[in-house]
Amino acid sequence: TRRSSDLVRKLRDQFGLLILDEAHHLTGSNYPIIADGYLAHYRLALSATISTKDQAYEILMEKGFGPIVYETSSTKLVEKKVITGFEVETIKVDLDNPQDYKDNIYILQQYIKSNRLKGNVFQQIVFRVNQDPQAENALKSYRIAKQLAFAASNKLEIIEDIIRRHHDDKILIFSDVVAYCEKIQRKFMIPC
Repeated sequence: TRRSSDLVRKLRDQFGLLILDEAHHLTGSNYPIIADGYLAHYRLALSATISTKDQAYEILMEKGFGPIVYETSSTKLVEKKVITGFEVETIKVDLDNPQDYKDNIYILQQYIKSNRLKGNVFQQIVFRVNQDPQAENALKSYRIAKQLAFAASNKLEIIEDIIRRHHDDKILIFSDVVAYCEKIQRKFMIPC
């Protein structure tokens, strides 16, 4: 955005070290501006999820960040007691309107297929929105489907069941949508 560009220009030569946290987001539309705009001689990119096969890794190499210098796994971090042990359990939830969800996902998939998009398709769709009304429609369908997935009413019942089963444990609840976090906060009277 224009404000991001103005800030980058204002600060670009004032720092010798640029630390880019959550560097896997570098493929987003505004993030490359940050890497391009700063003249910092020393650069450090941090990410818990980046791979040398990712587009973000390629962009980091192009922007002067260099190769991976330290890598570890969650298993090793648990062994070293840096993080606590955890289990991943998938709980499937019925959607309130599964047909509406399927219809919107279909629109998105058809756009991806008809335009032969590969790799970070979401970013490619975002870049096409201003020139292609079908890209705008695909993006809108994605957002509707995502909202339908996050708004499933029985998710709160499942969260309540998990809280009951683990009432003596420490629990951390993550959500991709702030509004849903606030809904959880109100329902269970817990900090967001």
